[in-house]
Amino acid sequence: MKNAQAFSPNNKCFYRLNGLLGAIFFLTISYVNATTYYVDPKGSDAAAGTKAQPFATLQKGNDVAVAGDTVFIRGGTYSITTPANSGAGIAITKSGTSDTKRIYFWAYPGETPLFDFSNLQIANGAYTFGIVIGGSWLHLKGIEECCVPMNTKANNGFANNGHDNTLELLNAHNNQGSGIQIGGGGGNLALNCDSHDNFDPGSTNGGGAGEDADGFGVHGGNSGTTTIRGCRAWWNSDDGYDFLSQEAPVTIENSWAMGAGYSNYGTGAGGNGNGFKIGSSKTGVRHVVRNCVAWKNKANGFYANHSSGGNTWYNNTSFQNGTQYNMMASTWSLPNGKGTRTDGVILTGDKVHIMRNNIGFPKDNQYIDGYGVDTKNNTWDLNIVPANKDFLSVTDPSLTAKDQTVETIAGALGPRQPDGSLPKVDFLKLAAGSQMIDKGVDVGLPFTGAAPDLGAYEYGAVTEAVAHPRTETGFNQNIVVHVGPKLELEGLSRSSKQSIDKGLSAFFTVTGERIYPNGSMNTGIYIEKRLTGGMR
Repeated sequence: MKNAQAFSPNNKCFYRLNGLLGAIFFLTISYVNATTYYVDPKGSDAAAGTKAQPFATLQKGNDVAVAGDTVFIRGGTYSITTPANSGAGIAITKSGTSDTKRIYFWAYPGETPLFDFSNLQIANGAYTFGIVIGGSWLHLKGIEECCVPMNTKANNGFANNGHDNTLELLNAHNNQGSGIQIGGGGGNLALNCDSHDNFDPGSTNGGGAGEDADGFGVHGGNSGTTTIRGCRAWWNSDDGYDFLSQEAPVTIENSWAMGAGYSNYGTGAGGNGNGFKIGSSKTGVRHVVRNCVAWKNKANGFYANHSSGGNTWYNNTSFQNGTQYNMMASTWSLPNGKGTRTDGVILTGDKVHIMRNNIGFPKDNQYIDGYGVDTKNNTWDLNIVPANKDFLSVTDPSLTAKDQTVETIAGALGPRQPDGSLPKVDFLKLAAGSQMIDKGVDVGLPFTGAAPDLGAYEYGAVTEAVAHPRTETGFNQNIVVHVGPKLELEGLSRSSKQSIDKGLSAFFTVTGERIYPNGSMNTGIYIEKRLTGGMR
């Protein structure tokens, strides 16, 4: 079993703006606390659940919590042997009622709880997952889990079946199934989560061992939109991210995939090996993939996987994968995905794949040329042949290790930043003079210079969000958000709407003199102060 990965000593409540720097605003987040409970490996479920007399199990915390409550989970190892029911080691069944009245299952600030399912009693011939989230309007944060075993069924670490849940800073690893699976209704957000080293040795699915352990699986949804942001998937034996049978939109952004299709830190065999497997929709659902990076995955970096409707691919970087981009499309002879499947079809009209500003290094694509893909301003369209000198680095330092120490080495797979965001690395970022600078087309994402750059990283752009640590006694926080000079913001009046929306419409709604993070119009969360400093 792996030791608990050490998170930042300062767990932060923050809203991260994926934009550029310049103006400074203050964002105030306010919640009203209800009851706060505590869980500790040294506690007792017969106790009161206070900080001085904590519960022993997360299951007990779930059982007593109601909308608005917080359950703080103290650091240490929780060894789960007896499942809550035949399908779940831990069953999170309670629900909040709205975005402003969630139930919070949070790691205690500065500590990391590890739920170890190595000895979990699992069902024969059926699924028994680790932590099953059946409730809705929940927020799970800072929880690490590992080692869910299997018989003939691959068992997932986290399985989300609810709607409008936030899964933040979860770390799922060494499961004999996928790390994090998201189903249920829409409105779910996976934010800054890691899923790695998952491998199903006894799978009976198709090709056998390794075929059912993805980093992130989004499956079976048919309503609402799921969002994955700031996540990492590495050394998962099947795929990094897999949207098989997902018939509702997914947006995945600012996320990384490495080493899919391999096990045991790249030394063992695995399954399919796609970094981002974005497809298999039989009803033509369109997913959005932007600002993502895939490298050294066995098969495809970015793969459409037989979708009958195209996806939107903006500003991604694919490096040293078996194939960089594969837009394989399929149709079925009968409605709703019934009948005989025909592969390699040409999609038309509003069903075509849209590809802009992507880097493929080296050029090695499939099912793009001659297959009706709407492809412009990508390296292959511009006859750009990327070279090592175009990047600050083409070597990820964390890959110098072949064991769990990869998570301690400063690199793409190493420690996250204190606010939980992806590590700051030079790997695959554009160097001065790169032939990919200013070669893109405006797709609504922030950029500097005369035009957007190609790939996941804008040259010269910096992102930053600074927040005070969350305390036990309240959620009131002041957050400093830096907004980029390209936006040329002069104030927060409605007259600024056009400049604000340029590159930020995906993140903000402007109403009068307030800017609301999307989804928070009714929560009292907004940027309210005017410019306090000049552009930089």
